[in-house]
Amino acid sequence: MGDNPFLPFRPTEAREYGSIRLFDAASATTAALPFRYSKFVVAPGNTSRLDQHEVLEVWVILAGTGTLKTDGDESPVAGGDVVHFSSMRNHQVTNTGPDNLEVYSFWWKNE
Repeated sequence: MGDNPFLPFRPTEAREYGSIRLFDAASATTAALPFRYSKFVVAPGNTSRLDQHEVLEVWVILAGTGTLKTDGDESPVAGGDVVHFSSMRNHQVTNTGPDNLEVYSFWWKNE
């Protein structure tokens, strides 16, 4: 039998904008990964927290519609979009649709 291919998440945590499920850092599976990950949900009419960090990050928009703000610039996003944030770039998203905006986030060290 091979390794379990599924990446583990910790339980869902409520946030002011919706919810988030972070990677399970204690898992043996995630210890060897070159990246970290989460899934977050922004409820209709809400905005994710403003984020800025040294790591590089990619968001995969799973469902919903919204407005992405990066360093003051705004762009529409929708299910199926993939966006990248370079190191130290401000970013956040507002859900402008009637349904939850669901996002997978992957980040890694800028080496």
